[in-house]
Amino acid sequence: MTKNELLEFICDLYGIDQCTNVILKHINQLVTEHGLSYLDIARALSYYVDILHKNVDATYGIIRTVELVYKDARNYFNKLKKLQEEQKAAINKASTSKTILINYKKEKTIKRNYIDLNKI
Repeated sequence: MTKNELLEFICDLYGIDQCTNVILKHINQLVTEHGLSYLDIARALSYYVDILHKNVDATYGIIRTVELVYKDARNYFNKLKKLQEEQKAAINKASTSKTILINYKKEKTIKRNYIDLNKI
């Protein structure tokens, strides 16, 4: 994810036209001081809003929000990725498994005439 994509994501998330100077400063801090990528920041914010169903406020910036939920967001998305990989593996395994068809012949039943011994 590029910086411009992150800025666009944040604008959509906060419902603003342009990112504030505080948000830009916080993004720079998170990248330089905390070593986060733009994707990490977007995931943390997405987790905060979409998964935790919390409201965001552009007035205070994003640094505190990201710091609070980054580890949980990372764990959540890692588990989600692992689950997706397991599902893909299961689908691949199911689609590559061999199907064996067994044809069998139905045995013919032989009609037998029985002799009634009482009639003899």
